[in-house]
Amino acid sequence: MVDVPPEIWHNILRFLPSSLVQRLYGVSRVFFDVAMNEKYRDVSLDHGDLECLWRKIGNLLDPHIARRVKSFRIAPHLIWEAQQNWTPPSQAATESHNLDSVDVCTPARQRRSQMAEALVKNFKHLTNTSSVHLNLTLFEDFPVLYLNSLWSTVSPVLQNLTILATTPQLRTLFPLPVAHFPRLSSLNITINRRADSDPLNPENEDELRHIQLAIASFANSVRHNLRSLSIQGPPGRDLSPFYEALEKFSNLSSVEFDITAELSTLPGEEPPIQSSLFVLRHYETIEHISVFASNLLALKRQALDTKYWYPRLKSLKLSSNILTACYEPTLRFMRIHTSTLESLELVGPISPLELDDLIVALSGDSHNPILSKFSISIYRLDLNLILKFAKRLPALKILQLRVMRISATGSSSAFTPGQYFPLLLPPHPGSHEFVTEVIGCRELKTWQLRDITISRPSCCASLTLWNLMCLFVECIPTISSFSETWTMDIPDPPNHKPLHWETPCCAEGGCFFGTDGLDSCPLSTSA
Repeated sequence: MVDVPPEIWHNILRFLPSSLVQRLYGVSRVFFDVAMNEKYRDVSLDHGDLECLWRKIGNLLDPHIARRVKSFRIAPHLIWEAQQNWTPPSQAATESHNLDSVDVCTPARQRRSQMAEALVKNFKHLTNTSSVHLNLTLFEDFPVLYLNSLWSTVSPVLQNLTILATTPQLRTLFPLPVAHFPRLSSLNITINRRADSDPLNPENEDELRHIQLAIASFANSVRHNLRSLSIQGPPGRDLSPFYEALEKFSNLSSVEFDITAELSTLPGEEPPIQSSLFVLRHYETIEHISVFASNLLALKRQALDTKYWYPRLKSLKLSSNILTACYEPTLRFMRIHTSTLESLELVGPISPLELDDLIVALSGDSHNPILSKFSISIYRLDLNLILKFAKRLPALKILQLRVMRISATGSSSAFTPGQYFPLLLPPHPGSHEFVTEVIGCRELKTWQLRDITISRPSCCASLTLWNLMCLFVECIPTISSFSETWTMDIPDPPNHKPLHWETPCCAEGGCFFGTDGLDSCPLSTSA
């Protein structure tokens, strides 16, 4: 290979996808370094395959590899279960590990000790890891002392920390053994409890309160650099103690919270919503708000206080049931923020009437709307709705639609689009009326949309409608990206069928993911 200056190689790499770069590691030293960085950028020890875990741990024993890791995910409870359920591998599989420091054919107790020692060695080399995702969702206690080494190593550089854990594990995890996290900017913690636990048991409530205060103490310790905070409790449980214990944060710009419990109080029993009060204390710095409520029927109070204006609010993510239950106040909140709101995501479907009112609210009264990203779930998609987006939201650049059905204008019937819809385009006599309308619509030619995503539920997962997205590319010339990938590449296959262990509802083989709807098969195989 001709000796080429590194800057030329780096310039070439800018135009190559990550998957291709990893296969071209032999082209040059620059390619090798970049390929290894991509390969080990995200490392996960969060599954129950013990042999695979050993292979990954063996790789990370090499400090040159471990230092390439930027994001690290670990699920100690799955590692523990894998050790408990482990059966000896074949001799060939054992020899393939090439780990001098471990032996997978040793007795269980010794093997657990070896793995803990290997993990401690791994953690000492994770000196460039800026993101950690810790999953501790086993209710029984089990030893995770090796995590102390992880905190000691990553604390100087850690920027993002996500913890999903049960109450027993959180009780032993906090306070963390390291007190100083000078660069931590994002904290995301989800608290799980037993489904059969009695919420009225004072011991359970005391335990949850104790955990909330411990987490709040940790959050306060990083209040000067923390920018994003998300704490999710058990469904319907009150997190007021956590928010009451929080101090003032210097640079907090993003918050996410579930307000089901706080909105469920009966009239006459309306204590202040502590999460809202906490957000209001930071109104000058808040740019992103995410609000969720898990139980529509429980909502009896206003979710968003419309007496205050957040001058920097750029994005809002909201459960659609909050819009339904707190209709007028929520629309009013959006209306007064049209001059700053750039992104809106509604999680869950809304009715056609609610959608019409929402679009009117987002259009603004005295200000030109600057909303550039809109994500929403709707029951029926037709040309009239698309034109409403184009006319009432002129600044829109990114549109994400989750649809159930499609219909032609004025039609009383609607159909479910398959993953290959539409297979036939005009002037083919078999093309659908909806397709003919969209292609013939001149108003869409001048819309400045840049990115589009259209999906719908199919059995147990979400199905991306790539062909339908391509149809809109033909009609809206400015679209240059799918699903915020900033490319128009379509994967092959276009939709991966979920694994059955990921979708328990389909575990018995009754999954119809991707096989339902009109044009569910490619043209070459369709009847």
